[in-house]
Amino acid sequence: MEFERSQVVIYLEGPRPANVDPVGPAEFKIQQLNRRFSPDLLVVPVGSKVSFPNMDPIFHNIFSLSKPRPFDLGSYDKGETREVTFPKPGIVDIYCRLHPNMAAAVVVTPNRWYPGPIEQGSIAFQMYRPANTPSLHGTGLLDSFARQ
Repeated sequence: MEFERSQVVIYLEGPRPANVDPVGPAEFKIQQLNRRFSPDLLVVPVGSKVSFPNMDPIFHNIFSLSKPRPFDLGSYDKGETREVTFPKPGIVDIYCRLHPNMAAAVVVTPNRWYPGPIEQGSIAFQMYRPANTPSLHGTGLLDSFARQ
């Protein structure tokens, strides 16, 4: 059950409320190790950059045909890395042309309102409450993604 929960992402749709300080894009990493992506599920806010370092002693060719961000990084060897910026929200499925068993997903959210993959069966959004604010007011749409 713990593994299944680790493959689920919950996030809030929509723009940030006016009373929340903006947080810009960040940098993330998905390694290629032992012919697998690690992690195989990553949540990033729109505009973020993800690096794809090859830690294997073999070539990989990372690509995506997903509408929010299609790309092809070409073949590259151990110790090399390539980067992709994700300018639009959505689900980006990622594969290796040379190793069909390799698959990952990047969930690009419209904001930073996500706790990441679920751990221990619960989620919390408290980390996004601005300082000196008792609560966030407004409405939003809670969305989810489950990696199969």
